Amino acid sequence: MAEETGTKGAGTTIGYVDGSDVVLIAGVRDQNGPNSEADDIDMTSQDDVTDMHRVFEPGWADAGEYELDLLYKKTATAALYALFRVAKDWVVTYPDGSTWEWSGYLKSIGNEAPYEEEITGTGTFKISGKPVFTPASDS
Repeated sequence: MAEETGTKGAGTTIGYVDGSDVVLIAGVRDQNGPNSEADDIDMTSQDDVTDMHRVFEPGWADAGEYELDLLYKKTATAALYALFRVAKDWVVTYPDGSTWEWSGYLKSIGNEAPYEEEITGTGTFKISGKPVFTPASDS
């Protein structure tokens, strides 16, 4: 069996589900997420005093947020602003064909126009529920 190597992020796409289509977001440079985190439930009792260590169990999980860095494109920016606070199903597809699917909404969006550099934008989505990762098949 060949050793698996890393996969570069170039070519990763993100889009929302519209009927049977996925509408891609244009101008995306960097993406970050999902970043799930579990709450800690302290289950320590008087029975645990022998070792003086707290006892924890996992609690509720929060899938966190999904962040985008974008190049400014007027049409893409207008389309993204139209999605502000609108719940959608989202699909992230990596270059190897693996996907993340999750529900959520665009919770923040912004732009930066530095004097000597390109205009960029950011978008942050709040993920609602559990994201689903589907690895690409080895064919």
